[in-house]
Amino acid sequence: EVEEEDRREVQDHRNAEMATSTPPPEDEVMILADRCLQRTVFRFAGGLTAGAVTGFFLMRRGKAVSLLAGIGGGCGLGSAYAECQHDLRAAEAQGKKFPQIASLIPKSS
Repeated sequence: EVEEEDRREVQDHRNAEMATSTPPPEDEVMILADRCLQRTVFRFAGGLTAGAVTGFFLMRRGKAVSLLAGIGGGCGLGSAYAECQHDLRAAEAQGKKFPQIASLIPKSS
């Protein structure tokens, strides 16, 4: 029972450290990139699916379904791009400095 309390205290201390520490700029870039990639995949898939389902119920022809699915996927990509661009500009407006992309690539020896 005492060990369990000690473990909880250590975990609470680690959580408090993680909450108060600011990540380095490389991590902020990766967090934004992960969020944008996830958003892009989900919105593209959602738009593609919604377009295909709509096309199937409205037209029931192969080319019409493909056309509406493509339009839906394009709308999903466009909305994800716009929101990622907004997130990056908001981070820049907050004064966050992002490293150059070349500095994130490990150098081979």
